[in-house]
Formats: sequence, C-alpha cells, structure tokens
Amino acid sequence: CSCPVCRNYTRAYIRHLFNVGEVLALRLASYHNLFYLNHLTKEARKAIAENNFSSFYSLTKEALKG
Repeated sequence: CSCPVCRNYTRAYIRHLFNVGEVLALRLASYHNLFYLNHLTKEARKAIAENNFSSFYSLTKEALKG
C-alpha cells in the first residue's frame, strides 16, 4: 500500500497499538481505510470514464478475495 500509514509504520507496530488499546491504532487504521477507499473510488471513476468498468470490477473482486 502506498498510504502514509503503511509507508511510515510497520504492521507489527500497528498490531501492538491495537493490542495495548492505544487510540493511535484506530486513527491509523481509519486513515489507511480512507486512503484505500479514496484510491478505489478514483480508479472506479477512471474505469467508468474509459468504459472499462466491468474489467475493473472483475480484477478488483479477484484481488480482494485473495
């Protein structure tokens, strides 16, 4: 992932924050999720504009399964 959270924090550190109940864990997870959803929305809009949404949908669906 190219979001600032994933670039600057390890998964182990974020997991540690969740395990000890730090509020920062929730903030980082929220920021990551918003970044991902924003990116996904941009890509979907781009696929729609290029009349290629069905391919985008199929590829995204497969990527999210595994």
